Formats: sequence, structure tokens, C-alpha cells
Amino acid sequence: MAVYYRLDQLAGSTTATDKSTNSFDGTLTNMDAVNVWSTPGAYTPEVTYKWNFGDFTGGTSQSESHSYTSAGTYIVSLSTKDATGCPNIVKETIVVSNVTASIESESVKCFNANNGSITVTATGGVEPYSYSIDGGTSYNTTGMFTDLNAGSYTVIVTDAISCESSAQNVVLTQPASELVFSTSQENVVCSDDANGSITITATGGTAPYTYDWGAGGNTGLSAGTYTVTVSDANACSFTASSFRTRRRHCFAHF
Repeated sequence: MAVYYRLDQLAGSTTATDKSTNSFDGTLTNMDAVNVWSTPGAYTPEVTYKWNFGDFTGGTSQSESHSYTSAGTYIVSLSTKDATGCPNIVKETIVVSNVTASIESESVKCFNANNGSITVTATGGVEPYSYSIDGGTSYNTTGMFTDLNAGSYTVIVTDAISCESSAQNVVLTQPASELVFSTSQENVVCSDDANGSITITATGGTAPYTYDWGAGGNTGLSAGTYTVTVSDANACSFTASSFRTRRRHCFAHF
């Protein structure tokens, strides 16, 4: 849990004193009624204290600490009364931030392509958010990252009061190898025949595969040049052409 609070209008420190490396720990510390929150002056010292932390909890000591269990905006008040019964009350608004990130990702569909994506959604912090997928080196304000290569990415969200979410690692994968093909063909027997055939076998990419020969097919072919488009399950494709079925030599016997 991260916390930010202001004591600008009171005596004492004006910034939180319990900040750790990346965020606050969600605990109000050094909340000393005399030295920080309320200055009694030269009159009868305050002898009773009543803290209200804004989450249905409180305290009665001069110096209190409190940890919040959920993010939100809280009004913290301190009521004091001196030995003569004179009251005093001060209030401050604090913002408790607990930034969390939810992630949706889509891996690279085609080998060595850059069509992967990561979408990050933040909750629990103070808007607006900034989003990073490189461990905090660079940020954007949309949480949408596209045209990504396969690889490992570190997602961090930072909110308006500089509190960070826990770093999360996202791995975008890709097919193990490129979509390629091999061919075999049976040439026509004689010039006027239509008995040739071409066989395409695809490997790599993501099975299953489809083969588009256009208006015709790959069997019962006359001599000529043919084109085929091969696609895999991720719509990765290539078009191969110049498959030529040749005529064999035919001899007439009398």
C-alpha cells in the first residue's frame, strides 16, 4: 500500500517520512500531535488526544501510527483538549494509493514479425496513470503497446503521485520457425494432356495450413505455370509461383 499526505498548513514536516525505494508503505508515521499536527503555544499543554483516521478507526495517544488496508481518499482528524477543557481540532486529507496492473497480451503470430501487443489497465491508484513495458525506462498514457517483437517485457504502472505497481513480466512468443514449403510435381504425359499435378507441403509457422490455387486446383493440370498461396492458422501466408508442368516426349508407334 502506498500513501501520500500533506501537512502544509501545520507545524512540522510537510512531506511523508516513511518513503521506501519505490513507494510509500501505507503507514502514517511520526504523527506527533504536539510536534507535527498541533502547536499548543504557551498555554496549558494539551492532555487528551483523539485521532480519527477516516476508515472507522482511531487512537488516543499523542503519537500514533496507522496502516490502511485499501486504497482511497481519507480525512484524518485530530481532536485535542487541554487541561482547562479548551478544544482544538485539525484535519488533513490523505490519498492512499495501491496501484495494480491487469495485463492482456497477444503473442507474435508470424515468425520474426512485429505484430505482438500488450494492453495494460490500472486500478487502485491516483489518476492519471503512466504505463511502461520496459521496466520504467519509457512510458505512455494509453496502456496500449502494439507492433511488438517476440521477447520479454517488464510492465510497470505509475500513478499521479509517483506510486508504482509491482513489476510484472510478460513474454511474447512466436512460432518456432518460419513458414516454408517443399514441392513435388508430375508432368503431363503429352502436349495435349491434362494429367499433371503439383503437391505443396508446408512446414513451420502454425498448423493447420491451407492452400489456395485460385480458380483451378493442383491436379489434372495441363502444361503451364501455376501459382499457390499458402496460409497457416495465424493467417501468415506466402505466394509461390512459376510452378511449371512440362510435357514429356511422346512417340507415335506404327
